[in-house]
Amino acid sequence: VQIPGVGVRTEKFRKEPVTRQRMRRSLGIGEDIFYILSVGEVNKNKNHEVILRALAKLGNPKIHYGICGKGKRADYLNRLAEELGIGSQFKMYGFRRDIPDMLQCADCFAFPSKREGLGIAAIEAMAGGIPLITSDCRGTREYMEDGVTGYICRKGSVEEYARAISKMWEDAEGRKRMGMACRERAGKFDLSETDRIMKKVYRRMADSE
Repeated sequence: VQIPGVGVRTEKFRKEPVTRQRMRRSLGIGEDIFYILSVGEVNKNKNHEVILRALAKLGNPKIHYGICGKGKRADYLNRLAEELGIGSQFKMYGFRRDIPDMLQCADCFAFPSKREGLGIAAIEAMAGGIPLITSDCRGTREYMEDGVTGYICRKGSVEEYARAISKMWEDAEGRKRMGMACRERAGKFDLSETDRIMKKVYRRMADSE
């Protein structure tokens, strides 16, 4: 039996325009800024570096990037952003307990991991109707469809990530369409669906005894 992960309470991540405005004001993110967010441990496997290098390649001061999470690579990423000349476009938020609210700020969600089992953080973003830019790995193949839920890039390709970010930034209608597809697809991973499948498994086991 295929079980869609541990389940996500998708209703927690529904978009609310009032929350978006409040959070953007509190974090100092202007409404004219295209905001990319990542959530997760800050380590080498999460591959945040490729997003920074893509931003530097684009050279667009209206595109900013934030990461919620902590880890050994935090100082390195801050230094790298400064060296690339995009320090003012990058912010590390550390560990946060308000991820549903933080996601409200995002115009797209970056998930460039080299490896993922499933990737609950990305599914939470999808539940909020946020289109994704991801790597092509085992976990993301469970829910990503290129051009439908977002854009898929080769793990180490700065050029592909830069192109995906640029396309996402330029196409507001496309983002809206992808966001709707994300919200719909996230329903497959809702906790209610996981519970339904598990109950069916247990009933089958009980009937076979």
